[in-house]
Amino acid sequence: LNGNVKRIILLNGVDILNSQSKNRVSLKKINKNKINVLFKGRFEKIKGCYEFINGISYLDQKTKRKINIIMIGTGSEEKKILKLVEKKKLKNIFFHFKNVPHKKIYLYHNVANIYVSLNQAGNLSNSNLECFKAGICSIIPIERKKFFRDVNIKKYFDENDLIRIPWKNQEKELSVILKFLINNKSKIKFYSKNIHEKSKKVLISWNKRIGKELKLLKEIYEN
Repeated sequence: LNGNVKRIILLNGVDILNSQSKNRVSLKKINKNKINVLFKGRFEKIKGCYEFINGISYLDQKTKRKINIIMIGTGSEEKKILKLVEKKKLKNIFFHFKNVPHKKIYLYHNVANIYVSLNQAGNLSNSNLECFKAGICSIIPIERKKFFRDVNIKKYFDENDLIRIPWKNQEKELSVILKFLINNKSKIKFYSKNIHEKSKKVLISWNKRIGKELKLLKEIYEN
């Protein structure tokens, strides 16, 4: 667009679908006393699924014993990811759920303690916004100005709301912050509370979001 054209950015709407319910998803074999680390999305390279597993693999054995890895999704890299899990000897703490209906995704949000998104295409996706509003301690990459990716996130969420990790040496950086959180549960609670409270202020329902867009289009038309 021409530099003189006015721009307005609207975040997508988020409908929680009973995320505050006391219901819990039935995860029979998962040790409930452990910390659940969640990754959800297509198993494609651009989504950062390899970096996620490799980052987990860098954790020391003592720290690994304190967590469950929950991955939700399918994709062209699924078989390779499952083989990588075996190669890295993570199978005993790894839980894969293929097709979870959107109306039930909140059940997994409710059991997640830490959420990780390493999406190379951007991290203001619907999936991420849902996790933010659900109040999950979340880790995402820093902005990439060169590609104009994730540069607007800091307008809505600051360093006390989201944990940002660099793109360089991302896998090791992820393992460092995960180890810190896993061994400092108060920090998980800190980020969970902050992202939940901030999301209440900046994320609205889809109906309100659509209403804002219609109002904006009407104003443009009338002018």
